[in-house]
Amino acid sequence: MAETVKKPSLNRSAKERRNTLFRCLDSVLSLSHRKIHSEGNSDRAKQGWARVLVSAVSTYGGLLKDEELELRVIALEEKLKNSILIPKPQDASEKRVRRGF
Repeated sequence: MAETVKKPSLNRSAKERRNTLFRCLDSVLSLSHRKIHSEGNSDRAKQGWARVLVSAVSTYGGLLKDEELELRVIALEEKLKNSILIPKPQDASEKRVRRGF
């Protein structure tokens, strides 16, 4: 418990952590793009930065996919709350009233 107070990174929500990762990846993408197109770097260095760029794009895509899936799950949960598959809490109380309990 005391450790979570000391480490603010552990107190953040998943959305905040994901947004932080997006900002970091934006910086990595920008830097690697500049390094690939700079005049002073050798072909070997540019290939290294290209690998970094590809890896960052892949990670970014994975985060976007995770975020999309999370939004879809939330939407499905909302639909299920309003469906007949999951009884609403007030339905149980109405049944008790009808039965005389």
